[in-house]
Amino acid sequence: MFSLSRDRWRKLDNAAKIFPATSSHRDTRVFRFYCECCDPIEPDALQDALDITIKKYPMFLSVLRKGVFWFYMEQSNLRPVVEEEDTQPCLLLYHHDKKTLLFKVTYYKNRINLEVFHALTDGTGASQFLRELVRNYLVCRYPQAKLPDVSFTEPDMTVQDQETDGFTKYYKKEFKKTEKKPKAFQLTGPKTAHGELNITEGRVSCKALLAKAK
Repeated sequence: MFSLSRDRWRKLDNAAKIFPATSSHRDTRVFRFYCECCDPIEPDALQDALDITIKKYPMFLSVLRKGVFWFYMEQSNLRPVVEEEDTQPCLLLYHHDKKTLLFKVTYYKNRINLEVFHALTDGTGASQFLRELVRNYLVCRYPQAKLPDVSFTEPDMTVQDQETDGFTKYYKKEFKKTEKKPKAFQLTGPKTAHGELNITEGRVSCKALLAKAK
């Protein structure tokens, strides 16, 4: 699929460089987004949707490699396979010196899960991928509904645009004095034991949250 050229690999962007060196079983640097549907998930339809989605986001097929001086992303011929969730969330996705995909898609009852190693993309990229995946799933799952063709990205967006390092594009070196802001709320209490993961779920009104964010 890919030619043996320099186009097979790319550097990590500025924000992603810290994650490969600091990931471990205790702190996997993996985050999860999910979508709950009204009906139980149909695995074959979800796999078809993933196959369609990955064509638009080929950079998600990259594997992480370690060079002499730095980590880099390399294109691969690996393909993601949808699985039913049977483990705890956010387990290690990046394994040193192993060619493995840095994301996975699972399902449980009526929920579609997307887990991503943070060096692959940030929350914005992951949310775009998940929205595209869910949209394609609904089209595959309910063909009789004739859902509209909705795009979540710019029509002229290229793969190169997806790989753009926003830090180098928008960062300005000049110093600007900023007002001192109050510290964000921080959780306190005893730390969890090595290798343990606690999950806190909450529900909030989207309308109220957006009002607060403004």
